[in-house]
Amino acid sequence: MVTSWDTIKAIDNIFHPHSIAVVGSSPDPVSPGYQYLRFLVDSGYRGDLYPVNPRGTRILGLPTYPELAEIPGAVDFVICCIRAELVLDLLRQCAQKKVKAVHLLTAKLSETGDEKARRLEKEIAKKAKELGIRLIGPNCMGIYCPGERISFNHDLCMEPGTVGAIVQSGGLAGEIVRLAALRGVRFSKAVSYGNAADLNETDFLEYFLWDNETKVILLYIEGVRNGEKFFQTLRRATQIKPVIILKGGRSKAGIRSAASHTASVAGSMDAWQVLFRQTKAVQAQNLNELLDLSVAFYFLPAITGKRVGIVGGGGGKSILCSDQFEEAGLEVVPFPEEIVKLLESRKPGITRWLGNPVDASILASINLKSFDMLRYMA
Repeated sequence: MVTSWDTIKAIDNIFHPHSIAVVGSSPDPVSPGYQYLRFLVDSGYRGDLYPVNPRGTRILGLPTYPELAEIPGAVDFVICCIRAELVLDLLRQCAQKKVKAVHLLTAKLSETGDEKARRLEKEIAKKAKELGIRLIGPNCMGIYCPGERISFNHDLCMEPGTVGAIVQSGGLAGEIVRLAALRGVRFSKAVSYGNAADLNETDFLEYFLWDNETKVILLYIEGVRNGEKFFQTLRRATQIKPVIILKGGRSKAGIRSAASHTASVAGSMDAWQVLFRQTKAVQAQNLNELLDLSVAFYFLPAITGKRVGIVGGGGGKSILCSDQFEEAGLEVVPFPEEIVKLLESRKPGITRWLGNPVDASILASINLKSFDMLRYMA
């Protein structure tokens, strides 16, 4: 499989813009154009920030410009907060200004199921390709890059880390970053990519595969644009970095919701289970598990084998843990000979009662603490 270096470079430029124009900026605090400008101002974006509003009023203390052409400096990245029917004209303005990337916060396109809206989205993607402009979205929150002080929501942590997140949903993208930060996890970058009219999950996965700032990759996916390309990219990525995937649209109701949320074709879960087995990607069953797995891979050293030792707070809990580990493809192995000898030296015959998984209540009978047992097993 050939690496798309032009796409990787384009995405890297998107995450590191020297200047951003917010088209559709508004003094109305409830408008998307105001909110997105507020995110960038409050997060302390370090580059040049240009609100674009035909009325030319100041917004959040920044001078506004009636159109892109009036901006005095170069514009690297445009955030589009205007109606869908105005996007084609904006793309032409972007080409004249030599803008190379546009985030379409704009929605009400193919996700609506309306044929006219679907055709418009295709026309937007076609025009962007003709003009050499890369698109994120439409119908998404765009990029989060704490190293550049770029945020797509209020009050997100601006301390950089090593987790990269690829999230099809907009609201969930902010929630993942916020909840993971409460657990101590920090992100290199995150992207909410929505309908994926141009740049899609495979493009971002390949980017994070090569991104030196990213050591762990999280994905929330409702569907993929090109199954074979995604599979090949995922298989390469998991050989280099941990990849954790939460798949949305597993039930009939979820599949219907995915179609109306981001115009995604969710695919069968049988096919996804094959993908997980063949690529060694880690499957999360829900949001909490995605967050817990991110904590494990962020803070713990890499796992080099499949053998597991368990010290549980009782027989029932230990049994349930054993089931979950083995169902995940790990092995809860019997004690090796050296541990058997060590335990027998404390109390002969104890290993007929005590094994792996370890019931911590039994350890008290030989005056052994759980942490000591864990050290023996490590």
